[in-house]
Amino acid sequence: MAFFSIIIPHFSGIDILTDCLDSLYRASGQFEVILVDNGSADDSVSVVRTKFPRVLIHEPGENLGYAGGCTAGAAFAKGDWLVFLNNDTMVDPEWLIQLETAISHNPDATCLQPKILSLQAHRAGRSVFDYAGAAGGRLDWLGYPFAWGRVMDSIEKDEGQYDHSQRLFWSSGTAMVIRRQEAVQLNFFVPAFFAHMEEIDLCWRLLSAGGQVISVPASVVWHLGGQTLALGHPRKMYLNHRNNWLMVIKNTPVPYLVMISPFRILLDLLAGLSYSKKQGWEGFKIILRAWKWLWTNRKVLADLRRQNQSTIRWKGFRRVFKQMDPVPVVVRRALQAGKVF
Repeated sequence: MAFFSIIIPHFSGIDILTDCLDSLYRASGQFEVILVDNGSADDSVSVVRTKFPRVLIHEPGENLGYAGGCTAGAAFAKGDWLVFLNNDTMVDPEWLIQLETAISHNPDATCLQPKILSLQAHRAGRSVFDYAGAAGGRLDWLGYPFAWGRVMDSIEKDEGQYDHSQRLFWSSGTAMVIRRQEAVQLNFFVPAFFAHMEEIDLCWRLLSAGGQVISVPASVVWHLGGQTLALGHPRKMYLNHRNNWLMVIKNTPVPYLVMISPFRILLDLLAGLSYSKKQGWEGFKIILRAWKWLWTNRKVLADLRRQNQSTIRWKGFRRVFKQMDPVPVVVRRALQAGKVF
């Protein structure tokens, strides 16, 4: 029987955390829970110690973000499988049993993602995919992520259309399941990301090394979302743009990076113009701040590329490229909306 180490990075919000832990301990399966407290300003730690004494609590004394918090918690894990889980989730009672079944049927799989649905919709009696991961992550050839069930701002109802296991490019950090051995070999998440897209970067490196990511739709997780940074928050938008560039720069061969960069710069400018319509100059500055960080930290990027030779060599990149989607996200969204850009 598989033993899962569930690692939850947490920064304040005792109510959402209590709901999450309640649902975990009502679920079947063999598991342990490791809570990494990223400097909560409330009484989260003391409440968890009282109400959930089985939880192992790690307090690093600073906010390590999602990337650093998950990596720190993994150091205490005993399971062969690690589950990186958001604190604003609730799980189906059989979610681990379904993951275990999928693992036994797919021995080559090294990373898995449950079906992630909206907790708000679930509480209202509806079944709608969640923005963060939905039915499984994909990546287009320009390096932009989307998910089955969610393309940009378009989110589908769950009507069973993705209720079959399939190969993915990435597993969402909302509920990411990865074999511990592979996570250790890949050195977990890169701290420079802090939060957002670090899980896609890890899956990119996993695919480059010959790993396999699959969806497990029979395992269900509900996600509240936006509890740390709300959708549309300027910092979230900044991190998404910055980290997407960071991921692409550190993982692609130079000729490929040179080829796609003009398209990406144009799309960044269009995104900045779109943001400026709602937020004025401050909206456009989101893009400029992301570019400034990349320029200021170009030595960091160069070091990351040197450390990442396996992904930027053509042999490893070919494995990854085969998993990329040939239809750019912006085109896919336009087709869905019946528009032409």
